[in-house]
Amino acid sequence: MRCEYFPDALYALQWSQMLHSLFYSLLTSAQACHKLCIYLACFFQPVSDVKITAKPGQPIENKTFSLTCDASGQVDSIHWVKNDQPLSPSGHITLSADSKTLSFNPVLRSDNDGYKCTASNPASKMSSEVNILTVNYGPEQVSISGSSDNVTVGAELKLTCSAVSQPTAIFTWYLKGKLIHKEAVYLIKSVKLNHAGNYTCEAFNSVTEEKRSYYQVMGTEAPKYFRAEENSNPVSIPKIQFNDTVTLTCMAFGSDVSYQWFNGSSEVLDTERILLSVDRKTLMISGVVRSDDGPFYCYVYNNVSNSTSKPFSLHMQCEFYQHLFQHPSSQFKLFLFVFTSLTVYFSIRGVIQEQAILNLSFKSNYKCQRNNRLHVSVPTIQSNVPNPVEFNDTVALTCTASGSDVSFRWFNGSSEVLDTPRIHLSADKRTLTISGVLRSDDGPFYCYVYNHFSNNISKPFSLDIKYGPDFPTLSVSLYKQVYAAGSSLILQCSAQSYPTAQIQWFLNGTSLYKRSQELEIRKVQVDQAGNYTCWAFNDVTHRYAAVHTVIDVRGGLMDSYAPYNPGVRHGHVTGRNDVLPG
Repeated sequence: MRCEYFPDALYALQWSQMLHSLFYSLLTSAQACHKLCIYLACFFQPVSDVKITAKPGQPIENKTFSLTCDASGQVDSIHWVKNDQPLSPSGHITLSADSKTLSFNPVLRSDNDGYKCTASNPASKMSSEVNILTVNYGPEQVSISGSSDNVTVGAELKLTCSAVSQPTAIFTWYLKGKLIHKEAVYLIKSVKLNHAGNYTCEAFNSVTEEKRSYYQVMGTEAPKYFRAEENSNPVSIPKIQFNDTVTLTCMAFGSDVSYQWFNGSSEVLDTERILLSVDRKTLMISGVVRSDDGPFYCYVYNNVSNSTSKPFSLHMQCEFYQHLFQHPSSQFKLFLFVFTSLTVYFSIRGVIQEQAILNLSFKSNYKCQRNNRLHVSVPTIQSNVPNPVEFNDTVALTCTASGSDVSFRWFNGSSEVLDTPRIHLSADKRTLTISGVLRSDDGPFYCYVYNHFSNNISKPFSLDIKYGPDFPTLSVSLYKQVYAAGSSLILQCSAQSYPTAQIQWFLNGTSLYKRSQELEIRKVQVDQAGNYTCWAFNDVTHRYAAVHTVIDVRGGLMDSYAPYNPGVRHGHVTGRNDVLPG
C-alpha cells in the first residue's frame, strides 16, 4: 500500500470515511487492523529531528535564558522533563503557549540539570537528546591563602588565589600595581625585602566577563634582636654604663630555627663574662667593657633557609665632668672632659681636641665644676599629617633635639628603621618619610639622639592611620537561598574600617533607608526577592566597598527548593568617591 499525505480538508474527509468503514472490519479482520495503522501513519506526518536550542548559547546567572524544542513533521504536543521528571513551570521558569519554549527569568545556578523535550502526534512521538544546562557565574569570594602580615627574609612564600566561578576563573597577580604572574599559585622561593607591598589577585571569568580583585598587604623582615631589660620601655635603646650586664635577644620567625652569634667576624662563644642560653637565642655579657661594642650579628637557619640580622652596636654612655683649669701665669682657659672610658678630651677657645696624655701637675691649682651644656635634650617628634589615610598620604616625621653635634636614629617598635623603597631617611637622619602609608605603619616610633657626651630617647609616637573599608562580609540567616513568603529574613554585614564604616542597604539598586549592620525583614514577601546589596562607606577615607547576595522568595511549600550554599552568594565592589553610590 502506497502512503500519501492529504492536508486538504476534502481529502481528510475521504480518509475519515475510509477509516470509519475499517472500524467495522476490525473484529473479523487482522488485515484491516494492520491497514488502520498504515492509514494513521499516512494521515499524520511522523515527528522527526527533535532537538533543543539554547539562547543564548552560554547561560549567565541572573540573566534571561531560554530552551526551545524544535521538531519536523506534524507536532500536536510538546512535553518537558528535568532530570527524567515532568517539569512544571513555576516562579522564574515559564512555558510559551505552544510549550515549545522554556524560559528562565532569570536563570539561576540551581537550575543546573539535564533537560529533555518530547514532541508527539497520535501516530508518533520522538524525544530530544538530553541538554545539560550549566549556568555560568562569578567570580565571587576571591581570596588569598598562604600569606601572613610579615614574612622572614630568605623564607619560601607560596600565595594561592581562589574564587568561586563557572567556568574556572583566570588569575592575574599584581605587586604595587605591576603585573608579576598569570597563574593561581605564585611562588617566591626566597623572600627579599623588595617583595614587601600590596599584592592584588585579579580573577576574571571569560564567559561572564566579570572581574573581581582581592588584595593582601605583606611585609618582610630580617631576623631582629634587641636589648631586654626589666621594666624597660617597649623599645630599649641601649644606655649602657661600663660594668653593666647586657642581655641581647635574637628573634626570628620560622620553624625549627637555630641561632649563632657573631661579634664582628668572630663567633661568640661562652666565656667567664659571656653566657649563651641553651637555645642560643639570648647572649648575656657581664661587666661590659669598651671592646664589647660590637657590631653583633645574629645568624639564624633551618632546613629550608637561613638569614643574618642587621648589625647591632652597643653605645657606651660616658659620664663626664668638665674641669676648668686656670693657670696663674696664663691668660687662656683649658676645659678638660674626663670620660669613664678613660678617653680624654680638652677644648681651647671652644675647639674640642683629643689628648691622650694629661699633665696632672696642674690638678691642685684648678677648681672643678659640672656643666651640662653639651648634653642632648629629650627629643620630640612631629608629623606633617595629623590624620593620614592609608595608601594616599606621605607622612614625614621630624625629630628635634638640642645639643652639640647631635646624631639621630629611628626605631619602629624594637626594630631600627632603615631606608626601603617606601621609607626614606634624610641625610642627617632627622626626618623619616613614609610614602603611601599603610595601617601597619602605626608605630610606635622612637627617635634616639646621641653625641660624644650623652644620649636620649623620645616618647613613643604613634600614627592614627585611617583605612578601609576592606571587603565586607555578609551573612544570611537560616543558611537558605530560597525563602517562603511570610518567613523571617536577617542579613548581617560588616567591614574592617577605621573609623567605623557607615552601612547602607539596597534592594535591586533601590535604597532601603536602613543604615545599620543588620537588616531584618520579619515577614518577607515575594516582591522583596532580588539582589540585596550592603554598601560600606568611610567618610574620612572617602572609600566604599559593597557585597551582594541574591535572595529568592516564593509562596507555598519549601521542601523541594534547593538548600542554601553559603559559598556562592557574594560579589564585591570597591572604589573611592566623595559620596555613597546609589
